[in-house]
Amino acid sequence: MKCKFCGGNLSLEDEYCPHCGVVNEQARKHIQDMRRYAGDYEHTKKEVYKTARRHTRTTVQVVTAVLLLAVSLLLVAAGSNAYSISRSVEEGRARRNAGEYTAYIEQCLREGDFMEVQAFCQEHHIWGYDEPYDRYLPAIRACQDYGWVYVSVLEAAYPGEYGQEAEEYAERVAECLEYFYEDLATERYEFYETIDWDVNAGALEEMEENIRFLLTTYLGVSREDADSLKDLSSARRAVLIEEAMLDAQ
Repeated sequence: MKCKFCGGNLSLEDEYCPHCGVVNEQARKHIQDMRRYAGDYEHTKKEVYKTARRHTRTTVQVVTAVLLLAVSLLLVAAGSNAYSISRSVEEGRARRNAGEYTAYIEQCLREGDFMEVQAFCQEHHIWGYDEPYDRYLPAIRACQDYGWVYVSVLEAAYPGEYGQEAEEYAERVAECLEYFYEDLATERYEFYETIDWDVNAGALEEMEENIRFLLTTYLGVSREDADSLKDLSSARRAVLIEEAMLDAQ
């Protein structure tokens, strides 16, 4: 490149002619363009970095959320599988130890330890529908609801500092009684030919008497009313129990 004024040699880096000092217009424009390009480049680079960091944070958050969800699902699945495995193990043990377990259940039924029957059967996943446990099906079913009646009566009798109204406790007791009295209906078991009615009938009768005792002792229900509860509707039972509770207060 030649200087237009003196004809000396120039380069694009020479903003002024090194020979005569005249401004090199082409070099000045080139330098200004390079500075502008450099500024644009730095601005663009900063925006790219900023966008990348923002996208990185978003990506990390999304990935973290996905991982947490996956872990949660795995934990739920593991918990469900753990329960299924535990249940299968206990059911298998109940089949292998049927002789020992049925002897223990019958002993508890004859001795009136109905809460133990309920706890034992629940622990070992014994529902009473499979052989040889079906011989005690009515008593096993009744023991489960007997336990709920027992708990509901004691909760109503000792409500604690933040207890509910008598009406709510009475409804809860009446609801548990409804299920228990359904278990006493022997006709529902007519298709089970293996039932040992000698053991079951005695256990059911004693459970029913125990519940009368609970109602009269803890909730103030009269003996006459306790004897009639089985033949009443659930709503009428709740009213009768509530009235007895209020009278006893």
